[in-house]
Amino acid sequence: MKSNSEQMNYLKFDNKLYGVLNNALISPRNCVVARTDLVSRYAPGGIHTYDDYDRFLKDVKANEKEIIPGYVSSGDFFDSYMQGSGYFMLFASTFYCRLDAADFRLVPMERIDEFKTAYFLYENWKKNGMLADPGNTDISQAIQDGTLASVVFQMSYDYYRSIAVDKFNYSVYPLYLNRQYVRSGLPYSIAVNSRSKYPERALMFIDWLESSQENYDLFMYGIKDKNYKLNGNALDMSGIDWNSQMFRWEGSDAFKNYNLDRPFPYEPEDYKAYIEKCALNNTITNTQLFNNHGIDLVGYLSRSNEKELDDNSSEHDQILALLDKRTKLYQSFTQRVDTGEIEGALQEFIGQINDADSDKIVNYYLHQIQKVKDSQKQQ
Repeated sequence: MKSNSEQMNYLKFDNKLYGVLNNALISPRNCVVARTDLVSRYAPGGIHTYDDYDRFLKDVKANEKEIIPGYVSSGDFFDSYMQGSGYFMLFASTFYCRLDAADFRLVPMERIDEFKTAYFLYENWKKNGMLADPGNTDISQAIQDGTLASVVFQMSYDYYRSIAVDKFNYSVYPLYLNRQYVRSGLPYSIAVNSRSKYPERALMFIDWLESSQENYDLFMYGIKDKNYKLNGNALDMSGIDWNSQMFRWEGSDAFKNYNLDRPFPYEPEDYKAYIEKCALNNTITNTQLFNNHGIDLVGYLSRSNEKELDDNSSEHDQILALLDKRTKLYQSFTQRVDTGEIEGALQEFIGQINDADSDKIVNYYLHQIQKVKDSQKQQ
């Protein structure tokens, strides 16, 4: 993959480049990772939607008495369901807009029918014992033992590596490939500190890191046969003491390169291709989405001076306070649902939301969009 001009624009200000892109790849889609033998038995056509997943969970529950059908946290599920239903999150969490809308219509999630549908579907799974309880079940261990049939998470290497095993054959099933998704156009990048005495040396290091697989391996994984081993082209940590393993060291994500990142032996051969397909096919970046609506958000931010931004700070702080209050209510709601205390949870959550505050948030962001449009007319 190569860096695109849209991502580069985010790193520019006053026609100067302030960062160096890395080559990470993040998919906005979720996927189901499930035991291949059970999918062949109960979902021979594969799992492509949450309707498919619902049928799979029910069949595993009915026929496999020693196996927990699945696991997904409620917050991840609600957002994933909304995206699979044609919505995208706009500006703030728990506020959505339809992707096919002629104009931006920001709506709080509790007012959207699809959110309620997702809740009642999740409630049914919980009440009928189709989802693992993370309070009583070690999710990673259950997958290692093969006693957890499936898990839902975002389509990425790191999530998969945190649960993938070689004892059982698990396959990856991306969800809603036929739906267009919105992905972030914001790049992952590295910036050199402005106080650096030798910024060119920092850039030379990045060039060195990207120049060969050997250099990348040394930096990301450590010393071969001490911190990692190779099984063909794949990383092999068998026999390597946990304290000697470096492949998850904190901060390494900033330097990730999709092309140079090594797989693990237990990963499906086509997993990297799946990630690329899910991240790039049938997706649109948020910047492209705004541009399609005639809104040059990046250009507006680059033209805005410090005084204009300061003038908005007081109102913005008030909105952030309202969002923080709302976010805490939503987190309490999802935590309650995750622990199984689901009876009446939705009604209580909706009752706690102040509709006037939600309307203030919506009106604030719609006003910001209008300001951008008005600014463009003056250019």
